[in-house]
Amino acid sequence: EGEALGEFRRVLFRSPQGFALPFNRAEKKVPFIDLATGQQVSPQHPNAIKLETFVFDALPMCQTSIVYETDREDEFAPIKNASGDGVLDSPETSKRLQIERAAAWLAAKGVTLPRTDSGQTDATLEIKATTALYPDDLDSADLPAAIKPGESLLI
Repeated sequence: EGEALGEFRRVLFRSPQGFALPFNRAEKKVPFIDLATGQQVSPQHPNAIKLETFVFDALPMCQTSIVYETDREDEFAPIKNASGDGVLDSPETSKRLQIERAAAWLAAKGVTLPRTDSGQTDATLEIKATTALYPDDLDSADLPAAIKPGESLLI
């Protein structure tokens, strides 16, 4: 975490001037140890309350702000949760979104991509920001004609 971002968070979350972002209630499923059996229990329903803060709650206090709407598939692949089956916003879902975005950009430039039976890209792809920030930035890139199944490629 960069020093500037760390300071930004400190100011937003607990400022010496008394400003603090509000807490938001979130009901969570939290594993626990059953004291009678000593076994870990993974609850099926929320069993805990987590108090979270969101930087978005600071927007009403800004003198000026901008809202930027975008397609999640193109611009937003957050990691907010741990890994697990069916868990959204996890390292796996973020990686998958980024791979599929890179695949779409490459396919639009004529690169042949391997696909699984479910239609997902059967390769690990990453396009560096120094190579392309937008699909058209790939026009001058040295791209392969095809990508092999299971291949890992950094462009």
